[in-house]
Amino acid sequence: DGTGLPLNYSKSWSKVLPTLDVHYKIQPGWVAYLQVAEGFLAPKLQLWKVQNPALSDFSPESTMNYQVGTTWQSDRLSLSADAYYIDFNNFAQTYGTGAQAYVKNFGGTVFKGLEAQATVYVGDGFSVFGNGSVNSAKDKQNHQQITNAPESTAAGGVIYNRNGWYASVIDKYIGLQYGASNTDRIGAYAIADATLGYTLKGDDAPNWLQSARVNLQVHNLFDKHSITALFGQAGNSAQTNLYWTMPGRSYFLTLSAHI
Repeated sequence: DGTGLPLNYSKSWSKVLPTLDVHYKIQPGWVAYLQVAEGFLAPKLQLWKVQNPALSDFSPESTMNYQVGTTWQSDRLSLSADAYYIDFNNFAQTYGTGAQAYVKNFGGTVFKGLEAQATVYVGDGFSVFGNGSVNSAKDKQNHQQITNAPESTAAGGVIYNRNGWYASVIDKYIGLQYGASNTDRIGAYAIADATLGYTLKGDDAPNWLQSARVNLQVHNLFDKHSITALFGQAGNSAQTNLYWTMPGRSYFLTLSAHI
């Protein structure tokens, strides 16, 4: 809480979370589904880090989630599409400063959108895939797009998986989003990742080293440094916006084995 003094307080919540999941087989390989579920998120510990937690009085964040979609799959092609609607309530926010800081429920947000994905097996171990979504995340009070919620996303790439070898190049796209207000636009950006791996099988390895795997990943293949999200605002009189940027290219080498 910033005071350095002992602090003793407790809060508890409980909630029943019903779920409905319905699937209908239209024909072999083609399925439609409907999902309805209630969600619950207990407040983060950081929300209680105020000098007088007793001033805070708020309910846990909760959601009502609805999704309807369909999937279709054959030997060489898989397709899926869905629509979702999420009613998000009791958004917790900190008010005031210093000893007078406290937490109250701000209100709610409606998340909704459409998603689709397709994967095609080309042959000789190669597959091509792509997915995309259009999204809306607007608060219930002013009906404005909330912070750090992209209006669209997409991804696409090529995957190779054959004879123990695995390789992929995948490009991910994040659409327009907003920072502190609907006039603070954060432009769209894309980031590419590459992976190359090999798994020892059969005669390639002794029995005690079966399924040993070496994997090299390259994150941010083209070393971009785009702004990706709003971090917050500086505590100066101008309330200067602070942003996260994309970290530079990085490499990860993984070695694993079942002994």
